Amino acid sequence: MPSLRRDGKISKEEHQQNIKDHNEVTRHRGGGIGIPGKRSYEHVMSFQPLDGKNIHGELKNILSTSRDIRSKRKEMTAEEKAQKALEANRLVASRIEPRRNTAHSLHVGNDIAAVYNGPTHGARVFSYAELAPAIDAKLALVEERNIKAGRLKKIRARAEKGKTYHDGKKKVGQRRNAVAKGLEQLLKGDVEKMTDILKNEGGLTTRGINAAARLGTILLAEQAREAEGGRGQGLVPAAVRNIAESSCTETFVSDAGKKAPFAKPNNANIFKS
Repeated sequence: MPSLRRDGKISKEEHQQNIKDHNEVTRHRGGGIGIPGKRSYEHVMSFQPLDGKNIHGELKNILSTSRDIRSKRKEMTAEEKAQKALEANRLVASRIEPRRNTAHSLHVGNDIAAVYNGPTHGARVFSYAELAPAIDAKLALVEERNIKAGRLKKIRARAEKGKTYHDGKKKVGQRRNAVAKGLEQLLKGDVEKMTDILKNEGGLTTRGINAAARLGTILLAEQAREAEGGRGQGLVPAAVRNIAESSCTETFVSDAGKKAPFAKPNNANIFKS
């Protein structure tokens, strides 16, 4: 994987500060992010599925509901806020297996929030700095020498138990390309086509597809902000295409300034006119 740090384009101190800034600004704060109502797996599974044929309308509705709740926050009870949010929240994708139930959903929040429900930690909101390196490692979108030893050890231990993220038959570049193509389809609202591309062109297993969907759901939220803000049109799909040429970490963390400026810390206004 091309590395800005290894190639000397940025200093070690700057690289470490980039990671620190991403974790501090975007880390999950255990209940902040302004989400009314519950986020448990059972609750999320009661959401209406995302209507892919009306993807832009669905995303717009979540944001408009957020504005409406915030404008009436002193007038509405917590129960009323939760009910109104429930009507707008959407289930993006889910996996139903014994002891491995997962769900990806979009919620009314301070604006729009992407939430992942997993069997180990329950509902979580990920930062790019947390998620991107994990996806690169699990889906092998980078060479093994670029994966932290501890993370690689865990992935190998899972593989010995048959818990794999890809079939090992594709080259790194092929998997990157498939992830980029698959996420492009998700941004268009086609979960089924995303799944087909990730499986057949990228060789991803159900676990691998699930990992990619975590990032995809965050990017749907970014796409909603982009459409609502009226500025920076095309930044989100352009960032997704960059994955094919580099990796998730380089795109959304180490070189986010060029490849995914919306992912940089303190850059929330980039989509606003």
